[in-house]
Amino acid sequence: MDLKECIFNKVEPIIRKWDEEGIYAVSFFVHENMSNDSIPTFSISYNTEADCDDTSVLSEERWNYAF
Repeated sequence: MDLKECIFNKVEPIIRKWDEEGIYAVSFFVHENMSNDSIPTFSISYNTEADCDDTSVLSEERWNYAF
């Protein structure tokens, strides 16, 4: 199994459980795990149109994970 297939197999079931309307972006956030260097923290999130309904199409809020 290659890396692409491995990631897909882990992520796809998580995404299938989401039932939010208007999801337009999926974010993957990988960050250093301060407790163990060899195991990073990995988070999956998404943005919806409702989350960003007061922003312009080119707004940073629409794509920046920090928002």
